[in-house]
Parts: sequence; C-alpha cells; structure tokens
Amino acid sequence: MKRIIVFLLAWFSVVATAAAQESDDMQKYLSKGAVPLVGGKVVFADSVSIIAGHTPQQINAVARAWVEKLLGNGDKARNRVVSDNGTEVVAAAQMEIVFQKNALSYDKAMMSYVLTLNSTAEKCVLKMDRIKYNYDDGSGYDTILAEDYITDEQAVNKKGTRLYPVTGKFRRKTIDAAEEIFSSFREGLKYYSREGMAQIVKDAPHVMVADTRTQQSAQPVQQVVEVVAEPAAVKAAEAVVQKGQPVTQPVTQPVQQVTLPVQQSGLEGYRKISPEEIEGNFIKMVGKEWMLITAGNAEKFNMMTASWGGIGVLYNRPVAICFINPARYTYSIMEKGDTYTLTFYPDNCRKALEYCGTKSGRDEDKVKGSGLTPVQTENGAMAFSQATMIIECRKLVSQSISLDAINNAQEREKRAMQPMHKMYIGEILNVWVK
Repeated sequence: MKRIIVFLLAWFSVVATAAAQESDDMQKYLSKGAVPLVGGKVVFADSVSIIAGHTPQQINAVARAWVEKLLGNGDKARNRVVSDNGTEVVAAAQMEIVFQKNALSYDKAMMSYVLTLNSTAEKCVLKMDRIKYNYDDGSGYDTILAEDYITDEQAVNKKGTRLYPVTGKFRRKTIDAAEEIFSSFREGLKYYSREGMAQIVKDAPHVMVADTRTQQSAQPVQQVVEVVAEPAAVKAAEAVVQKGQPVTQPVTQPVQQVTLPVQQSGLEGYRKISPEEIEGNFIKMVGKEWMLITAGNAEKFNMMTASWGGIGVLYNRPVAICFINPARYTYSIMEKGDTYTLTFYPDNCRKALEYCGTKSGRDEDKVKGSGLTPVQTENGAMAFSQATMIIECRKLVSQSISLDAINNAQEREKRAMQPMHKMYIGEILNVWVK
C-alpha cells in the first residue's frame, strides 16, 4: 500500500511539474505583444550591435551570406535574395509549418514571409514581415494574412489565458519560427557583434589577467594570475568586450599563481643577422612547419600558431606578413601593441606548436601549458628560447580583409560565414638565429 501511495505521489509531482512547465512555455504565446504590430502590420524584428572597425558593406556581406545559408537549397523561386544595394538585403522565403502529423491527420500550412537586413557600422537589424499562409481548411486552399489570424485580438481570448484553437496554432508556430530565425541570425553574426563576443567571453571558464605589481628585479618577471571567473568578473569582461577592448580588468580570489622568469634582452645563444641574410623556404616554414605570432610585452602577452604569412619588401623596407582572426585572443593584444615577433622552431617543438594552436589564452596559462621559455627582445617584444629564428617586427600596415576583396568565388563563398582575418605587415627590426 505504501508503495502505491509513493508511486501516486511521484506521478502527481511529475504531472504538476509538467503542467507548470507547459504554463510557463505558453506564456510567451499568450503575452500581449508577443506578435508585434507596426502600423497595423505584423513585424518581428531583432538586431545586433556591431563591433567597431567594420564598414556597413562588410556587415552587409556577412548578413547576405547568412540569409543565403538560411534559405538553403529550397525552391529558388520562393527562397531567394530579391535585392541587395550594399547595405540592405531583402529576401523572400517560405517554410512548411506542421500543426499535427499522425496516421490519421497531416495538418500543415505553407508560410511565406520577407526578411530585410539593414546594416550600418553600428548595428545590423533583421525584420520579418509580410507573413501569409497557404492553408487547406478542408474545403480547399486559402491564403491567410498574419494580420487576420495571429494578433492578440485574433488568437488570444479576452482574459489572456488561452489561445483560440485554430488561430492559436498559427500564432504558436509563427512565434517559434521567428525565434528560430533570430537565433540563427545572432549566431551567424556573433564574431562581428558585441553581444556575440561578450557571450564568448562569458562562456570562457577562466580569465587570464596580468599582475601589475611593481617589479623589484632589474630583470622583468611575468606574473600571471589564473582565476575562476566569478559573475562580477564575467560582467566586467563583457562590458570591456562591448567596448572593443581586451580583458585586463583585475579579478579577485585567485586560485593559482604562476611566476615565470623572462630572460633579459641579451638573447643568449642567438646571433643577430640582417633581414637579407634570412634563409629557408618560407612556403614550407610557414605553411607546413608553422610559426608562432607573439603579441604583447612582459606584463601581458599571448602567442598563437600561424600557417599564413610570408616576407618581402614594402616602402623600401624589409617586411614580414601575418594574419590574425579577430576571434583569437591574440588579436586584442596585437591591436594594443606596436611590436611583435614571428618565431620558428625545430621538429622537437611540434607538440608545443600544436598546443599553442588549439588552446586559448582566455582559458588557461598557455606559456605553462606549452613548456616554452619566454625571452624578451631589446625592444620589449616577447619570443621563446626554443626558437631557431626570431623575427622582430613593428607594425607598418594593418588592414582588415573584406569579403568583396576576395576574387576567388569559391574561396569567397567558403569564407562568407566566417570572421575575416586582419593582415599585419610589419617592418622587420631585428632577426636572431641560433
């Protein structure tokens, strides 16, 4: 008997929980204004704030690539980009919405709508409007306008406690579709939006910050504090990212402190050569064997593996070229500084390079994890003593690559939904080899 009572109590608890959850879920469909009206027309809208440094045309190209991917390989007559003037993309779309599907019934409608994306240097706005449905109510197909079916007045009872059976099902499916489209929109532009980058920082399990205490020794020492990001730290980091700056806010309650000695600028074991004396096949050295880009100084620096780049001459100066994705942690440090290094390594450092290419300085102490020993150049840039060659550069030209600058159509399509890299052409100041 006791078992039966326990079972019944558990069952009622599950039913009550499910009912409460369903009630919470229903509220978004019942809420006044859940279907927004603008000038008497149903218009769903969403927007993201753009990180400084992007032109309206660059954002428009990303927005167009997103909407083309959303439309997919469906009927091109009904799912296509209608117009694109460089800052505004208009697309016509259609999707099937299913109300019920079982052995006895297949209740569905075809919903058509228009998506409009307006891009500026500050914001990208997405609108979904001109919604209508092609529906067979049993007596034949009929075209229904959203304004006549899914508004508060048409689909929700006067008390606001329930949806009407027929119009209510259209309201639910339309709200769900709008939410899905807007979620995809925010994901597609996350590397360009303040909200997206703030979420990336928030999701990072750790935050790396530099300890700015006064150094007592003549030889600089890097102090790195690794902390678990408390909610306050996350908010601070999010605020900083929204301003387009690197995370350098002090965070309390450290759980681990690592002190790493940095060799002074003597670079023992190296000899200095002129840029003209550099030897080697750079296509192989960069593309196959990889190099490290290290930005920052002894107080705060980060390195990343790179397989794009080269050397040459610009403005009658010897230069080295590298590329950094703005989503990389190194990017924000590179933007703040003036000098950086490109370093090359022997085969026995391959694991260290693989580590540096797969881990982020946002999440962990990469110097400790890689096992590399930091050294400082005479100009204050950072490198590692395991390198066989260190090229020290000063930024000469920095230029973000725009999607429309890519001439190869296949490569342009491949890169369309990705954040575009920034190119750094640096004047070669010094070269050290072992």
